[in-house]
Formats: sequence, C-alpha cells, structure tokens
Amino acid sequence: MSDEITPPAPESPKQRRDRELIELLNELRLAAPGVQVVFGFLLIVPFNSRFGETSTFERVAYGVSLVLIAASVVLLLGASIQHRLLFRRHFERRMLLTVNLLSLGGLTLLGLGMIAAVVLVTHFLFGSVVAASVGTLMGVLLSAVWFALPLSRARRPLSAEDDE
Repeated sequence: MSDEITPPAPESPKQRRDRELIELLNELRLAAPGVQVVFGFLLIVPFNSRFGETSTFERVAYGVSLVLIAASVVLLLGASIQHRLLFRRHFERRMLLTVNLLSLGGLTLLGLGMIAAVVLVTHFLFGSVVAASVGTLMGVLLSAVWFALPLSRARRPLSAEDDE
C-alpha cells in the first residue's frame, strides 16, 4: 500500500460553501447544548440559599455573566435559525457569512460570560485578589487559545504539511 494521500476532488464554489456551512452548523451543534446547560445553571443560582450572602460586586458579576451567556445563546442558536429560515433559498454565501459572524460573536460572549462566572465564584470563595488574578489568567488563556493562536497560524504562509 502506498503512503500517498489522494488529493481531494475539486469543488465548485457552491459545493465549497455548502460544505463550509455544514461544517459550521455541526460545530454549533456541539457548542449550543453546553451553552444552554451553563445558562440553565445560571438561571437557578439566585434561588440557592447562599446567594443572599453575596456582595454587591458578586451580584454584578453574576448579572454580567447571566446576560453575556444569554446573549451567547441567542447568537449561537440564531445561526441555526438563520439556516432553517433561509434553507433552499439560495442565500448560501450571505448565510455563511452571517452564520460565521453570529458564531464568532456567540462564542466570544460565551468566553466573556465564563470569565465573569469564574470571577464571581473565586471572589465568593477566596476574595478580590484571587478573583482578579484568576479572571485575568482566564482572559489571557481564552484570548490566546481562541484568538491569538488561530490568527497567528492563519498569517503564516502555507506549507506542504498544511494540506495533509
């Protein structure tokens, strides 16, 4: 058997857009349930008996987290709804661009909401200094992994290994 990889068959622009849209919607299918679960947990937090012990700062952090995660759910599910509403109407290019922007926005808001939730919990458990430190570290980690790493790789010239 040969170790050579058969190059993929050439795609028309429409076939490529359709494939990219399917890939994007599959990614969203993985992200959306997790975001909805986080949102559900955030909705029940105020009904916990210890929520009354939270400081004003912690309540604000909770509110920020709740709104960011709710907006994330709207954007991420909005991408799927766009697809459903525009399905078979030949808007694939516009839909792909819109769904991509909704996904990026939704995932960005998710990340910010996660940071706010982590700040809330660490502030409640350990105080301001730890909360600020952990929040900053989470922000740096999220920025590096979600944005800096992929964007830096996108700027590098393609090599033969990139196509394998």
